[in-house]
Amino acid sequence: MNSVAAPRSARPLYAEFLARVIEIEAVQCYRTAVTDDHTAHFFTTGRRPGVFGDFIWSLDAPEAFPWGPIAPATSEEPVSLPMQQAWDAAVAAWAGFIAALVNGELIASGVHPATGVRSEIHPAEWARTGLVLDVRNGDLIEGFYGRPPGKHTVRWSAITLRAAKQPRQKKGREHGYDWEGAWTYAYLCARRTSGIGRSIGGTRSNRCRRFARPSRTKSSNGSRRRAVLPI
Repeated sequence: MNSVAAPRSARPLYAEFLARVIEIEAVQCYRTAVTDDHTAHFFTTGRRPGVFGDFIWSLDAPEAFPWGPIAPATSEEPVSLPMQQAWDAAVAAWAGFIAALVNGELIASGVHPATGVRSEIHPAEWARTGLVLDVRNGDLIEGFYGRPPGKHTVRWSAITLRAAKQPRQKKGREHGYDWEGAWTYAYLCARRTSGIGRSIGGTRSNRCRRFARPSRTKSSNGSRRRAVLPI
């Protein structure tokens, strides 16, 4: 298990949860229409609606309506349609949130209770069954339901999240060809190797004269004169 420090770009799980699940338009658009009791904190803090509402969200599948393991009191009125629609929208966003953790789009790190060391959490951890998240505290818990009270296991605590690094896309190279430069290069190569440069185009190109270098040679009468030698 490799210990890691929380990167500067990492955010607490709770902040990411609110941004992706609760504060989205698909949920907040029902806020003014909901008048049910014990639902106000759902739209601000993500607390599950109901008398016994809490911040425990199941990774498997949240209930059709979040009453948790305790059934609502018989005197409690049925949930309103706007509240049901808001909850359904949040559940759909929650599923996408967990999928981002499973497929590695979001990278999580947490403190392991046994060692006290912060480490990255493998994406496969989020695909396990029977887990819940205490979203407010950032704890991944096993056995919260189905075990005697207090017998659950905190697998990771103080979880933070960051976006996975995206591979850089290579910029497409511009397509084009410098024909003028290519012909000049071919001309010089031809002169250097076989001396047939004078036959290209019939006459010597003026632009290639700058590649010639002067030299001194002796004339027939012994005087020195300047001559231009090809490269």
